[in-house]
Amino acid sequence: MQSADTLLLAGTDQTPVTSPFNPRTLEPCQRPPQTFECGDPQINSNEDSGLFIWMNCNGTWSVRLTGQQLDGNPINVRGTFRSYTGFEALRLRGIENSDSVAELQGPRIAFNMTTISPWSDGFDVDIPGGSDFGLCFGLYTPGTGLEVFLGPDRKLQQDYGEEFDPVSGLETSCF
Repeated sequence: MQSADTLLLAGTDQTPVTSPFNPRTLEPCQRPPQTFECGDPQINSNEDSGLFIWMNCNGTWSVRLTGQQLDGNPINVRGTFRSYTGFEALRLRGIENSDSVAELQGPRIAFNMTTISPWSDGFDVDIPGGSDFGLCFGLYTPGTGLEVFLGPDRKLQQDYGEEFDPVSGLETSCF
């Protein structure tokens, strides 16, 4: 625990920073004004194709993969989901022996999922306090033509790098 008058310094020039801060720029972490809403995007695994990420209105985060590649082959995604505050519960949804979803130190959840319509793979995760701050989603082998949709309105995640904030949709560097 630190007192209110504790000064936090970072970098070789000992720049004063507030907590939390971006370790690359030393700027304070401030989420832009949100238009993000909670709720289920109502996925139809017979028709939809992509990776869906959303926060349910009870604070649980859900991740689902469904569909197929343009050539009709199964769709695959490998990545991580991280939270500054850790995880309280992880529930697997439609995960087969060929898939993996595991909570690792960090705290992070690593996943490698492959599916094809009309099935879906995924997981639900509870975050302490239902937090939507300090989340980072990393995709390290997105399938060919994989589209990523955020929230109940299915906002298409455009030009994501390897890592992005699932609330703002902004590219970020996972902590």
